[in-house]
Amino acid sequence: TAFEAWLASVHGGCRADALSPFEHNLEVWRQLWRVVERSDVVCIVADVRNPLLHVPAALYEHCAARPSLRLVIVLSKVDLASRKALERWREALSRRFPRA
Repeated sequence: TAFEAWLASVHGGCRADALSPFEHNLEVWRQLWRVVERSDVVCIVADVRNPLLHVPAALYEHCAARPSLRLVIVLSKVDLASRKALERWREALSRRFPRA
């Protein structure tokens, strides 16, 4: 199926430990695609203690492929991190996810 082909391409382009369990579930993706197709902005809320665990690579790639779609990554629990750590995460996320 198209989903299996897409999933194989995701697995080929990402390390297995970089993928969320939700990225393997067809029903989750069906619902998410419906929402993204109707959206002007997608907001991903990521825990500041390790935001990379909360930003699915496949979702980023899907959103980044649509130039008209704005993607925003919001860091939560910022009171748990120092100002220096927040700045370093902002820089790292900007480099890893340039369209966000």
